[in-house]
Amino acid sequence: MDWTTPSLATLLACIWERLETGAAHREDPWHLAGLATVDAGQPAVRTVVLRAADAQRRALVFYSDARANKILQLHNHPKVEWLFYDPVERIQLRAHAQATVHHQNAVAEEIWRARPDLNYLRYLSPLAPGTGLPAYLPPQVEVLPEDELAFRNFAVVITTVERFDWLALFPDDSHKRAAFSWNGEDFDARWVVP
Repeated sequence: MDWTTPSLATLLACIWERLETGAAHREDPWHLAGLATVDAGQPAVRTVVLRAADAQRRALVFYSDARANKILQLHNHPKVEWLFYDPVERIQLRAHAQATVHHQNAVAEEIWRARPDLNYLRYLSPLAPGTGLPAYLPPQVEVLPEDELAFRNFAVVITTVERFDWLALFPDDSHKRAAFSWNGEDFDARWVVP
């Protein structure tokens, strides 16, 4: 990937290619990303797994337990910001996006049915993520996965990118920064001061 390109169009293509790679490979630094939401007027950030990236749809996708606080936050305020960083290449990408939650609908079901590696057990807990637990936990009893019960707690969040802010922190201090904003038909692109 040529992050030194002088072409903003080429750089945008590299960004999407890099996001697709991050979604496809667990060991890639962009497979895990920070996702910021708004909770009662305050910022809330957590790490999520990038499950898919689609340049044509401007989409970045993650999965969640539908009972998680972030899902309620997205229903109340669907604007999000993603943060990706590769410490080896020293590339940071922020993506401002609009989130749509898919829960117990055709989109969620299609992804649920097609999942080769999705762990059922993540969605089988009778308690919502973040629920308090007693100081002493009894030994875990093995529970067989129940597909329909787990599906009830499964949500797909598709975020549609509105803006990218790309920053390269090159070792020789020749830092570069570019901004991309969706205009309704394409991304307007410009170089900006790092």
